[in-house]
Amino acid sequence: MFVQGHHEKLEEKYIFSKFHKAGKLADLTVILKRQHQAGKKVIEDIVALEKMQGPAEMKKIADCIHVFARMYRPHKACEDTIIFPAFHDIARSRSGN
Repeated sequence: MFVQGHHEKLEEKYIFSKFHKAGKLADLTVILKRQHQAGKKVIEDIVALEKMQGPAEMKKIADCIHVFARMYRPHKACEDTIIFPAFHDIARSRSGN
């Protein structure tokens, strides 16, 4: 839950907002923010299911983990290969370097 409550919140506030202000990759940051919201929902589902601990719930937890990993692998790759390099360019252009 740290990722959703801290990392993603900071990303949305300080990184995604810079793209919107610069008019760059705004559509992509909207998608990434939606993925943050979807990931938060999956984590909430896992926490709720974990409290029940029956065999059916354990299967659902495994399914949720699979869904989470399937979404976040490309999400992270997009951030690492597109968002963060472009963010450095935005930051440099604003600092005059």
